[in-house]
Formats: sequence, C-alpha cells, structure tokens
Amino acid sequence: MKLTVLGKYGPYAPAHGATSGYLLENGGKNLLLDMGSGVLARLQEFIVPEQLDGIIISHVHYDHINDLFLYRYMLEGLLKKGTLKAPVPVFGPSMLSELVKASVFEFTAIDDCAPISLAGMEISFALMKHPVKSYAMRFKGERDFVYSGDCNSADALAQFAQGCDKMLCDVGTPCNAWTPEAPHMHAALAAQAAKQAGASLIMSHFMPGMNASELLKEAQGVCDAACAEEYSSYEL
Repeated sequence: MKLTVLGKYGPYAPAHGATSGYLLENGGKNLLLDMGSGVLARLQEFIVPEQLDGIIISHVHYDHINDLFLYRYMLEGLLKKGTLKAPVPVFGPSMLSELVKASVFEFTAIDDCAPISLAGMEISFALMKHPVKSYAMRFKGERDFVYSGDCNSADALAQFAQGCDKMLCDVGTPCNAWTPEAPHMHAALAAQAAKQAGASLIMSHFMPGMNASELLKEAQGVCDAACAEEYSSYEL
C-alpha cells in the first residue's frame, strides 16, 4: 500500500494548501480518503480521476467533502461524452446520502460499521468522538493501516487500531487548547494512541499556523512520528 497526501489542513487551508484528502493505492487500485477543498485538482496530478475505485468519506464536514461536488460535475461531463464506464462507489455516513444522490455515484452508508471489501483490502470502521458522526477506518492488506478521520477518541482509536502498522491521525487541536470536549486530538494524545496500538504515526489535519517542529516534539517523545507533507507519499 502507498499513501499520498493531497491535502493536510483543516478546517481551511492556507494559500497553496488543501484540506483533507489522501490517495491510497493498493495493487493497482486507487481509493480516496476524504475529498476536501483543493483535493480534486491535486488528484489529477497522480491519476485519471474517473479511475478511482472508490471514495470513503469519514464525516460530513466541508473540509472533508467540498471537492466531492466538483468531482460530480466532472463525472457528469464524462457521462455525457460516454467515457464514464460506471458510477464511482462512495462510502460514508448516511447523512451524506442526499448530497451524493446522482447517477455518477453509487452510495453505501457505513453507519453500521459493517466491513467491506474494496481495492483488494478488507476495510472496517469505528465511530469516533466528534461533533458529527465521524468514522475511523482500518485497511487490511499485506499490512494494516488506520486513518482516524476527525476525532477526539484516543482510547477508542487505540483499541480499534491495535496491532496495525501505521496510523494517520487528526491532530487539529493545539495541546494548550485541548479539552475532553475538543473536536480533535492534540499531537501527544495521537502519539499515545499510536503507542498503545503498536503503530508508527503520521500526523495531519493541521490548523494553518501550527508549528510542525513543535508537533514533532510533542509526539516523538512518545512514539515514532512524522508530520504529513502535501504531495509526499508513504509506503505502508
């Protein structure tokens, strides 16, 4: 498996940045995890977008779904030209269903957390703590990879990710601003979850202005950690 970071910011991106979006490649298949602002343009630098084998949306916040609507425009244009072979599978919370009601999408809700098979992987889901329903996802291939989505559920995330190899985690709340009611984890909390799971950590979902070196200081004392970089790829 290979993960490419297309967007790493939230809830908005600075100049030349993009919000959440990650291309996951496995055995020649392509999945997109979230599709925030700026992700569609960047996706086209790596693959032909209509060749996505599926899109998985962690939750229905704008910084994770904005470009899904632009992608619909693209696919509808291809459908009129006769070059779209089949609807693109979209998986996400049931509240997304009305937003993707279109002939170019095939929607499946993940609210029951039932596992799915897609792109040569077994994918499972777990509900995390966030202001709206937000789901972490685990990808089982030759190795196991977990994406947290947006969450402030370190213990639940660690349990869900137990035994995985690598975790991509939301660290959108600065440590000095964190409370148990915050919508996001902070870097040290995400690192603790990764340590409990026995995984290495990639931190993402940065508020603009966050200091990467400070985040690394918070996390690296706990586990093997790195900050996500846009356009960078990680072998999983």
